[in-house]
Amino acid sequence: MAKYLTKNVQENCYMVRIMRQGKKYQKNFSKKKYGGWRKAEAAAKEWRDEMLETLPPIAMNQEGRSANNLSGVVGVYLANANFTKRGKQYDYWRWVAKWPGCERRGGMTWSVNKYGEAEAFALAVLSRELRSVDREAILARFKKLKGTKKLEKIYEKRNLILEY
Repeated sequence: MAKYLTKNVQENCYMVRIMRQGKKYQKNFSKKKYGGWRKAEAAAKEWRDEMLETLPPIAMNQEGRSANNLSGVVGVYLANANFTKRGKQYDYWRWVAKWPGCERRGGMTWSVNKYGEAEAFALAVLSRELRSVDREAILARFKKLKGTKKLEKIYEKRNLILEY
């Protein structure tokens, strides 16, 4: 299990990073101090395993999602921005999809004002599934899914949140 373990070649060490309830536990194991990569990795794994035994488990809710995932879909979340126009303040809500390697720094966003709550959520879920920032392709896929069980299942995920 390589979880929580990173080989940092530039710094010549293995890093262990564990996050629990907003607190980070981190320790580095240098190649030089431990006499090579294998020994540094073994020491890092040993420390990681000891820490995992003492730390509380990741907080999960009834659906098996981590406590901070309110969308029900990994990498999809609701974001809000406030802006002022002509002295009046407005809220701008959007569903955001992010994934490792996403070419857009802020992720792929779908406006609730433009698409509506449910459709913006579904478009974000599809963006995440397809790992695509091609808006036209995602909209075309969404159009094909209208009336299907797959789209119903996506909407069901959103309905779970509305019950909170």
